[in-house]
Amino acid sequence: MYSGYGNELAIAHTENGEVVLTNDGQRLQQQILDEDVQAIFLDPFISLHDAPENDNVAVNKAVKQFKAIAANTGCVISLIHHTRKMGKDSEMDAGDAEAGRGASSLKDAARVVLTLAKMSQETGKKIHITEYGNYIRLDTGKSNFSVADNEVRWYQLTGVSTPAGNTIGVPNSVNLEPLFEEFKSGMKWTEGAVTSALIRQMPSDGSVSWSSLTVEFQIENDVKRSRVAKLMTMLPKSEAEAEPTISGLVVWATKTGPKGSWIIHKKTDPSRARKSVVGMLNIQHPDPIVH
Repeated sequence: MYSGYGNELAIAHTENGEVVLTNDGQRLQQQILDEDVQAIFLDPFISLHDAPENDNVAVNKAVKQFKAIAANTGCVISLIHHTRKMGKDSEMDAGDAEAGRGASSLKDAARVVLTLAKMSQETGKKIHITEYGNYIRLDTGKSNFSVADNEVRWYQLTGVSTPAGNTIGVPNSVNLEPLFEEFKSGMKWTEGAVTSALIRQMPSDGSVSWSSLTVEFQIENDVKRSRVAKLMTMLPKSEAEAEPTISGLVVWATKTGPKGSWIIHKKTDPSRARKSVVGMLNIQHPDPIVH
């Protein structure tokens, strides 16, 4: 089924104050029955109806059309909805069922509400992940028929090439709990943590003296000067030894400065960018069922 680009998909329509199932909605319902579809994801909810977004009564009537399709077919229906603007803290409303923009009746009508949020810069700094923009968290905001689930599930977006030659971000489940535990119990520095901290300090590729970074490193990471000197020795001593980040960033140290002083090198090498594919990605272009 096409997502709606070029062929608008409308499931619910308002007529004389009442919301009715459209022809598109009826055809969708029939195809679910014909093909025994078990679950369907519709994105975004606001484009599937014409009810005023902030009108609780109207939105509730629109949602009832989707609930009717679910009841008639036995198919699970997931509606994707945008949240209100979060400002700088992308995780501020993670797990909050009230975070959706517009009428709250959408949340009230749902049996389960899940929230997706990008990792914030602050979280990335705490657990020493430089490319925090490549991580998202999934939280449960509401669940009518199960006990409260307070677990945070993290996913890493990795690049996967499609048959059409495009690259899309595919979320892969990752366990970040050890990193959060390290933060809670006191930082345990690793080569990767030192590398991440230095990448934040060096916005551009190049080579700089270690001495020019020392003071800022101490302040930004709350590390004593005596400890900083030891941390620097954890870095690889050549570009070949350096472990690249997802996007191919590498950091290493050499004693090539004046009087044998340390020089820190940073380089972006796209050829060393890591891309992981989990399972088989099968992308097809089926005939549209609605017009």
